[in-house]
Amino acid sequence: MTSTAVFQGALRARVGSHVLRHATAPIQSSWPGTLRSQAVAAPGIAYLSQPTHPVAFRLQHPQYHQHTYQCRRGFSSAVSASAAAQNTAEAPRWTLLDTVKGSALYAAMIAFVAVPIWIAQGFLALLGVTLGRKQFFKQKDRSSMTFSDPFPVEHKYLTVNGLRLHAVSAGHGRGKPLMLCLHGFPELWFSWRRQLQEFHEDYEVVAIDMRGYGESDKPKDRRAYDLSELTSDVSEVIKALGHKECVLVAHDWGGFVAWFTAALYPAAVKQLIVMGLPHPTAWKVNLDFNQMRRSWYFMFFQCPWLPEFMLTAQDVALFDGCFRSGPIAPRTQGAVSNEDIERYKKAFQEPGAPTAAINYYRALIDCATWHDCPPFRKASKLLAEGCLSMPTLMLYADSDTALGTQLVKGTDRFVKDLELHVLENCSHWVQQDKPEEVHKLMRGFLKRTEPAAAMSAVAA
Repeated sequence: MTSTAVFQGALRARVGSHVLRHATAPIQSSWPGTLRSQAVAAPGIAYLSQPTHPVAFRLQHPQYHQHTYQCRRGFSSAVSASAAAQNTAEAPRWTLLDTVKGSALYAAMIAFVAVPIWIAQGFLALLGVTLGRKQFFKQKDRSSMTFSDPFPVEHKYLTVNGLRLHAVSAGHGRGKPLMLCLHGFPELWFSWRRQLQEFHEDYEVVAIDMRGYGESDKPKDRRAYDLSELTSDVSEVIKALGHKECVLVAHDWGGFVAWFTAALYPAAVKQLIVMGLPHPTAWKVNLDFNQMRRSWYFMFFQCPWLPEFMLTAQDVALFDGCFRSGPIAPRTQGAVSNEDIERYKKAFQEPGAPTAAINYYRALIDCATWHDCPPFRKASKLLAEGCLSMPTLMLYADSDTALGTQLVKGTDRFVKDLELHVLENCSHWVQQDKPEEVHKLMRGFLKRTEPAAAMSAVAA
């Protein structure tokens, strides 16, 4: 089996029949036990089905029959001020018992979940080497390749937390607000190329290569990739660009970092837009066996060197599976071109790049189990308590084979001002697969929430 097939094996399970469609009828009911029950008593409700907010959606799923899902709730200044006060809370105290319990959990996960996966993947690697050694070790030399920018942009390097981060900007101008874009695994700043071009007239749009990716520095220590470091990078990048706050736009792993940044640095996030990544607490609450099967690679990535070997095998076939032929690939023809794939492959072949990308997963599991990471614990607590007061837009995909749509259920319990859209016939690569739809939804959200964003910033 090829490395492409190995990676695709994590993504075989298909998403259920969750489909959100435009509805013209007023709100009748909402997702059971969530939005409607809270909306009756909560102050400052903004119904999107009203004339000033004409967008509503209808959820169709066998389990819930037909329910209109009210996606966005407003918030009062009192609620916002309360949330801002919560963000000053300290992390829960870490004790020796926590270390023991976390270490035991980590050991159990490795012994009973990770090791069987390692054995299976090791067998597949051995099989691939035995049956097709030449093909398995094939690597194209891309060191001399150069790629032109899709349109005029400015490349710069920012010194942040002792590292040099590569940033690409468009639309720099006095007085323009900052829109900062964070990519996911295993991408680059380039995944935001269309958004850079779309919003550069209204914003100073900046997309960075996150630490470990592309032209940014790649620390070797796995702890350099825990969420305390990643969120601090975002906060410092905003300052390095000469701003105090930004519209934070993120996808996949960038989305994970964005959620935690919004919790730890609320004053720096004016509006939050997350694509293809559920709210961390909602993910935890809705985690089921089906999603565990999809996310098996979390445990595979805990192995010391085998993941790097498999993901770079067959000329970095990982990217062919992601963007060209795999079940996770974009549904829109030509969304990611062959030249785009070559650009991604070249970056992933840089020394240290595969290990850096995988260390995101290793550091996350460390923080979630045995490693004492106060910012991680603090942010997790705040997110679970629903601390986020800034207007938040979530764009999810109904055909995401990596993350099921069930993971977004109940997100409104943890986000006070939420607008959620599930895009039809869209893959995990939301902003690359459906850019026009994404741009339309982003513009509508940014226009509608500007006053609320200003109120949230004052309260923070």
